[in-house]
Amino acid sequence: MSTTGNCCGRCANAHINDWLDDPRIDEPYAKAFFEHARLPAANRDQSWLAAHPLFCTFEGERYRVTGTGRLGGVWLSHNFARASGYDHRARVNSCTNWSDQP
Repeated sequence: MSTTGNCCGRCANAHINDWLDDPRIDEPYAKAFFEHARLPAANRDQSWLAAHPLFCTFEGERYRVTGTGRLGGVWLSHNFARASGYDHRARVNSCTNWSDQP
């Protein structure tokens, strides 16, 4: 069941919560990253996030994933060394090729 009431984790407008909760999506590394990244700042383990960078392909280009927002999108940066902030916000289902490598 959708946590946002919008859709399953596979539909085009999936919220990050739906994507994380969908057992059909087999992306354990990306899911672990997002589970850590979406914790409240006081509980977030920045050293874990720094040691586990996440990268993806969006619109044919590679990006570093820097986090996720409460509105359900993911934050993407062109700069692979950048650990916070973003150049683009994208829907989780518009990203592919999740990896710990650029």
